[in-house]
Amino acid sequence: MRNKNVFITMSAALFFLFAANGASAQGSYVDDLEDANVIVREAADRARKMGFGDLEIDNLHGSISAQMQRLMKIGGIPPVVGDDQNVYNRQFYDRSETSALGEGKDSDGKAFLRLRIREGTSSTNEVFPQHFLYRAHCYLYPSADGASIDKIIFQFYKINFSGTRYVRELRRFVHPNPRDVAQAEGKPIGADLSLLNNNQLLLEYFEEAGFYDDLDDKNPAWEYADRVPKPVLTLNPRQRFILNDDKDPIPYGKQVKIINQYKKLLRRIDANLRTLIRTRLLDRNIIINRVMEF
Repeated sequence: MRNKNVFITMSAALFFLFAANGASAQGSYVDDLEDANVIVREAADRARKMGFGDLEIDNLHGSISAQMQRLMKIGGIPPVVGDDQNVYNRQFYDRSETSALGEGKDSDGKAFLRLRIREGTSSTNEVFPQHFLYRAHCYLYPSADGASIDKIIFQFYKINFSGTRYVRELRRFVHPNPRDVAQAEGKPIGADLSLLNNNQLLLEYFEEAGFYDDLDDKNPAWEYADRVPKPVLTLNPRQRFILNDDKDPIPYGKQVKIINQYKKLLRRIDANLRTLIRTRLLDRNIIINRVMEF
């Protein structure tokens, strides 16, 4: 039951962003600005012109960058599993967890860190339930000098592994420029701050279906051997949305939800990085003490 609830929580938090209907947002935000009051319309206009700048987002980008640098200095990060077919088949049958942390290079030769956010299994409430495996990860792309983040990808992957056919779903947040423009740390309260323009925050939805038997002997080109989708994919998304596209704008209420969900994911990965650092430092100290025991 716990795994099922975990899946429902994670899935629900991301899935609404790709819903096909245009239902109105709840609460104080509305999708149809034509029916909104002047205050809401002016707030929406300011937010869009500012690129949905948010001080907390800038602070989280800066914090994640600092934690990433510290983690890389500690070293000893294991490589991400490659395309070993034996690993792929074993991983499917035992459904063991992927590594919490790994480093590698994508098909374009760019280095990244991959962090596990959440994994588990779930099933539907039916007479003959369908079973699902889900995996949520984050890719961090350090800059060439390692002082900042060039790109960040949050992805949620789900695949059913029962029945005669399977369906893979992949949902993504991609920020192409996750900088800390404000640099608020150390500045006095009330100081003028510039905020990052988040207009280009990208949402993607991928889907692939096939026969269940193919899962046993087919390693998709866009998936690592541990069944985690690669950061650079060879398939096209079924849907792609930009947070604030002038030519095809998303309703304002959805834009607010997207920004809020992105902040939640940033908070989670910032906390995960801090936990990883504490754990690795503790492991290092334990090994040092063990070495000194003669």
